[in-house]
Amino acid sequence: MSHDAKSIELRNKQIVQAGLDKWAAGTGSLFDDLLPDAKWTIVGNAPVSKTYNSKQEFIDLVITPFNARMSKRFVPTKVRGLYADGDVVVAFFDGAGTALDGKPYENTYTWYLQMKDGKIVDVVAFFDTIESPISGRESHLRRSRRQAIRFLQHEDIPICRHPHCTRCGENDALINGPVFRFDLDPLV
Repeated sequence: MSHDAKSIELRNKQIVQAGLDKWAAGTGSLFDDLLPDAKWTIVGNAPVSKTYNSKQEFIDLVITPFNARMSKRFVPTKVRGLYADGDVVVAFFDGAGTALDGKPYENTYTWYLQMKDGKIVDVVAFFDTIESPISGRESHLRRSRRQAIRFLQHEDIPICRHPHCTRCGENDALINGPVFRFDLDPLV
């Protein structure tokens, strides 16, 4: 690998690290480095899992509603690793915040950030939408599902009553109260 390629990788890693640091400090975020036409793909089966075709679409449909559900802002708490290969930087990090109901929201993320001229042009994001620390007598599955549902709660949308729906959960006996429906617009 040439010296120029190594210096580009190092610069890209520094840009991503600086964005995560600004986000944690409350002085900006990694999203500031997205180009206006950047694509952001959330992988998985969560309500927000899809490709967003612009920075504004991603901010409007994911970040703003996510932040509205937080009483203490969500921030990166630990960068486990930053890796670069060519124009791609992989950010592996933990984040935490507090949901409006006072419960902690914690998750681990891996983002693949395609860089061009010091800006982010494409992201593929992986995270577990039901990940949470466990304690007490509740099983990991039950506690994780309850935390995710509590966080994604939407008062106007009734719980899905399908006994084994792959879009809304195992069954409604496990979950009490209204819940975010995966087959409706999740961020209204």
